[in-house]
Amino acid sequence: MAPSTPFRKIWCMLNNGNIVWPYGTHLAWVGGDQFARQSLVKLAIPEAGFPLNGEIDVCVDFVSPAKPGRYISYWRLTSPDLQKFGQQVWVLIEVFTPPSLAPLLVSLDVPPLMTFRMLISCAGGRACSSR
Repeated sequence: MAPSTPFRKIWCMLNNGNIVWPYGTHLAWVGGDQFARQSLVKLAIPEAGFPLNGEIDVCVDFVSPAKPGRYISYWRLTSPDLQKFGQQVWVLIEVFTPPSLAPLLVSLDVPPLMTFRMLISCAGGRACSSR
């Protein structure tokens, strides 16, 4: 992806544990590169809690770093008192410098030298889609 590009990562999470997730549960940044707009995201959980075997989409807004390279950001669920639980999830991106428009002494018959790609992974017992 290009430098300084805003994007949203959505993890589809399943409560496959043995307790209801309490109101006030967050997803917290726990390591790696910090390129999210915030380090603590409150989940949309009702006051009665989030049920066993329920699924919830958790969104985090990011901005790709300004310098080229590979970046990874690790996150975990936390209780209202910030006790970590569950599996760690992550987002992995690669930032490329867009090709310069100058000089234009390039054959138009040659395919582009640079491609943009976004690598997104998610931990857990099932695959999560990048939406």
